[in-house]
Amino acid sequence: MLRHVPWGLLGLALAACSPATPSRSPASPAAAALTSTAEAAPDPRAAYPQTRRGEPADDPYRWLEDDGDEVSAWIAAQNRHTDSALGSGPARAALRERLAEVHRYESFGVPVRRGGRYFWTYRDGVRDQAVLMTAPALGAAATVVLDPETVSADGRFTFAGWVVSPDGRYLAYGLAEGGGDWTTWHVRELATGKDLPETFEHVKYYRPVFTRDGRVFYSRFPAPPKGGEIKALDHGHAVYVHRLGRPTSEDRVVFARPEHPT
Repeated sequence: MLRHVPWGLLGLALAACSPATPSRSPASPAAAALTSTAEAAPDPRAAYPQTRRGEPADDPYRWLEDDGDEVSAWIAAQNRHTDSALGSGPARAALRERLAEVHRYESFGVPVRRGGRYFWTYRDGVRDQAVLMTAPALGAAATVVLDPETVSADGRFTFAGWVVSPDGRYLAYGLAEGGGDWTTWHVRELATGKDLPETFEHVKYYRPVFTRDGRVFYSRFPAPPKGGEIKALDHGHAVYVHRLGRPTSEDRVVFARPEHPT
């Protein structure tokens, strides 16, 4: 549903996350002059009575989860309202500059120790994606284990997660096309820096788990129809076990609930 999120809702979300204390600097003239020339979409709330655990629980925004024409029309109207204020002029330039400013900061993932080494993610505040780093000890010189921008130079795939085996020999890393939920996981031998031939495809949400005897547990869904990845339902999920170095065609299901496909 992220494809339906309008600028207006994004603005509300940013406002909700802003600190309650006054800004350190007054609003810029461009921001102060932020006005819309298009009428806002009507109040989206609509009665949706339901019962949860025996208690009434209205869900007035539930209808916005649909893909129908009514939802599309409401989003289009809200986008026109927002774009008329942010589409051009000094307000848009000021907003872009401020968002870029607050986005430029260093960030470090929590280090984990595997096989006598530490691994963590690092983002310098300039690059779009974090890189995976390693060092023999905290405070020691670090080296790059995985740079997503070299794996996908055109930015088509985003770094979706990573797991290092308990002995520190292998790295599993996920790549998601277009930043979506569908992820393909690869396994890299850290000593050589080369990927193993097997990949775990059609994975969503969950990271693989290495065992100490060279196996990997991972979950996946049936392959979605071509072009229908966004609308594919999360049905038919199953957990598989894989032996490193073997083709995934030999993987076997260790857990599935076909009677409860969701």
